[in-house]
Parts: sequence; structure tokens; C-alpha cells
Amino acid sequence: PPDGFDGEKEAFAYHPLSFIAPPEHPLPNVKQIPLHVLMKETLIIREPGSGTRSVFERLLVTHRLDAARTLQMDSNETIKQAVMAGMGIALLSLHTIGLELEIKRLIVLNVESLPVMRRWYIAHRMGKRLSPAAVAFRQFLLDEGAVLLGQGSDKAEKAPCQKADGKRASGIAARSGSWQGMRLENCTTLCGRVDLVYCLRCYRSCREH
Repeated sequence: PPDGFDGEKEAFAYHPLSFIAPPEHPLPNVKQIPLHVLMKETLIIREPGSGTRSVFERLLVTHRLDAARTLQMDSNETIKQAVMAGMGIALLSLHTIGLELEIKRLIVLNVESLPVMRRWYIAHRMGKRLSPAAVAFRQFLLDEGAVLLGQGSDKAEKAPCQKADGKRASGIAARSGSWQGMRLENCTTLCGRVDLVYCLRCYRSCREH
């Protein structure tokens, strides 16, 4: 929810954002791309007031960077089409690109300090009396939202990473399909190397283990 939101909010799932590019982009196989390298690209961004735009601007401020060229578009779908057409790269929610990843029309760049991990919230005005249908929907999201987004149960999300000598830890094994098609790697076997996207269970980068 926006800053100053006067209401009640409850987080129910993680929301990763990262840079996407067309498959023919020259950086798809580069590991841990420095963020400043991407500032030389044409960056396709959302309009002011968008949550994605806020994340993008915060990222630049945090790393003291300036984008050389930007194109502003007002919807995720328009941005995806522009990236597929080779007009630039974009910071976008990984939950919006599952189909494009599956059919290999887009790729996720392996960028240092990314993905940015936000949260999905269910929210309503303070003091509002919810209808029975709204109460049921709220509970459904709290119980099943993370599972539907490929993140496992709430218990699994909160569990610490399990390390194993040379073996993939249970529940953290590399797989495809989670985050709607993005490949997630095993932090146990890749810790200390720069191949990690992020851990399936603690959602932290390899450098934080």
C-alpha cells in the first residue's frame, strides 16, 4: 500500500521484481551483472505513482545511479511488448511474465542486488465492516495466496535455510516453475559462487548466508 495508507493491511506473499530483456540481449548468460552496467541501456519504466516506478526510483537512489535513457509506458503489458520488440529492458514484477518466460520471449537478467523482494498485501479501509464474501476472500488469500504464487506454505517461507554438505537441501532444490516460470537455484550448492537467483525458502541472496 502507498505511504500514509489509512487502513489495515496484511502481507500474504512475496513479490519479486527484476530486470527483464529479450532473449537476444547480449547479457543473458552474464552472472551478477553490476547494476551500473544496466544504466547504459534504454530503460522502459512505468508512470509516476506506479509501485513499480517507485521501486525503480528507490533502486537508483540507493545505488546512486542515473539512467542514461528512459521510455515511460503506463502498463505492464505495453512494457512487455516493448521489451520483446527490442526497445529496451525493464524492471518488472516476475509475477507478470510467466507466459513470456515459458515460451522464451523474455528472459530475467541475473543482476547483483536483485530481485527486489516486496510483499503482496490484502488491504481495506480502517474500521470498514467486511461482507461475508470479503471475509472469505481475505482468509483465502492469507491461507492460499503464497501457494498459488508458487511460494509454498507460510511455514516453508519462514523456515531458515537448511544447509547440506554438497547436497541439495530438502525444499530448496533447484527447479523450474516457481515464480511463474523463473528458474530458481539452490542456495545450498551455489553459496559462495555467483550463480544464485535467490533461495526458495528464505528469499535472500547468496551473499547474506
